[in-house]
Amino acid sequence: MPILEQRYSDIERLTVKAPAPPPWERLLRLALEAGGGYWPDRALDWLEDGYPADALADLLEHVARTGATQRIRHRARRLAKGVRRQPNPHTNIP
Repeated sequence: MPILEQRYSDIERLTVKAPAPPPWERLLRLALEAGGGYWPDRALDWLEDGYPADALADLLEHVARTGATQRIRHRARRLAKGVRRQPNPHTNIP
């Protein structure tokens, strides 16, 4: 998980030509589910720095209800709402 201490945008530039996509979603899930506040905070940093949050929407809503600190809960809630506001690409309904 220490890679989460780096900015996502920096890591993305380094791994853009990787032969296989890195398991970032699994790493973010693990960090968001970790107790305490440090790793969930780092995962939220990545999401705020541009990692796509779509697949993590349900987990973000869970963290928004149960996160270790008020700051984590508010950040998760804001990210979850942003994901929910995006139009569904499979329909014409926004």
